[in-house]
Amino acid sequence: RGEFRASRIMAQRVLDHPKIEVVWNSEVVGLIGAEKVEAVTLRDTVTGVERELPATGVFVAGPIWTVDRVPDVTIGLEAL
Repeated sequence: RGEFRASRIMAQRVLDHPKIEVVWNSEVVGLIGAEKVEAVTLRDTVTGVERELPATGVFVAGPIWTVDRVPDVTIGLEAL
């Protein structure tokens, strides 16, 4: 997606936040890390190109993922 669905005010708060990087037109296809999240693998939904983005955490909005939908999701499953 290349746009927010949130109100203009909420969208602007996210865009202005120094610790948030908005990655447009991308989907998470993998989580990387042994004991904690160290990076995510993203796929560009326009070009199909995959890349790794260093990360120390992941925020999920929407339906809860299941292991069969996101490969290599073993980090933190015991906390669910």
